[in-house]
Amino acid sequence: MDHDATIIESRKQEALPHYDNGRGYQPWVAVWVEANLIVADEFREGNVPAAMSALAQVKKAILALPPGIEKKFFRADSAMDSPKALRWLDARGVTFAVSADMTKELRASIDKLPETAWRRQAKRDEYGTELTDCEIAEVEYVTNQQTLTKMSHPFRYIVIRKIEEQGRLFPVGESRFYLAMVTNRWDASADDMWQWHKEKCGTIEKVHDVLKNDLAAGVMPFSRFQANAAWFRMNVLVYNLFSAMKQLALPAEMQELRPATLRYRLLNLAARIITHAGKLILKLPWTDDVVELYRQARERLWASASALPTPALTTSG
Repeated sequence: MDHDATIIESRKQEALPHYDNGRGYQPWVAVWVEANLIVADEFREGNVPAAMSALAQVKKAILALPPGIEKKFFRADSAMDSPKALRWLDARGVTFAVSADMTKELRASIDKLPETAWRRQAKRDEYGTELTDCEIAEVEYVTNQQTLTKMSHPFRYIVIRKIEEQGRLFPVGESRFYLAMVTNRWDASADDMWQWHKEKCGTIEKVHDVLKNDLAAGVMPFSRFQANAAWFRMNVLVYNLFSAMKQLALPAEMQELRPATLRYRLLNLAARIITHAGKLILKLPWTDDVVELYRQARERLWASASALPTPALTTSG
């Protein structure tokens, strides 16, 4: 489960200021990565911080998953670095990796690390392992909120810093930029955990991009907040419909196509529906491969619909 908020710019008089020196709205979505479905969302005013009601956001996202899932994972940015939210996830066996808020206390713990604690960060992919331009280390850090309950236990904090390519031109500590992550997973290396956490940028950021650019969530057409919230939810439903259509009806090579591409290649093409001899016929003026694609997609959708249980009919007495 990947979670993130995004800014939708708006010049409407009713739009409120947001943190990036503009006005607009700041909705958040939670994406079930394996199914590529948005399972939870909330439309918010621009001046509502992404971290507001973090526990409620986490609960809404995790509890939206269907029953029967044995292992659950949660990734998010620092807006979800809430002690209550993290303890709730940990108590329910949800593995999380969340960008840590760089507080003064955490920075002080990082500054106490000896230079021997740092090593070059490694990145693994299908081509092998390569060293990055950052250094990575683990820091022992316990927040004050974690000490308030006897049932809590320390979480794992991983930190990276960018290597000073031009040498020590400035005093140590003043020219370095740090990023931290908190997790309750201890069975993976720090390098693998950092890479896994950052992979959410390839999922949740793409979802925001599709919602705002391929679909119509990037422009709010109304002045009333409730109407814009309904407009955003409608785009979320359309996103899920496109995702379901790709998984149920289209071949594997078309699974990564965006809605804009599908519109031009499949949905916006001219055709004619006619009836002949009691049959409904779709006439496609294209090549045989396109006709075969439509035929297979229709058969897959029909098979999926036929596999659904028939709802029981009730009669009123």
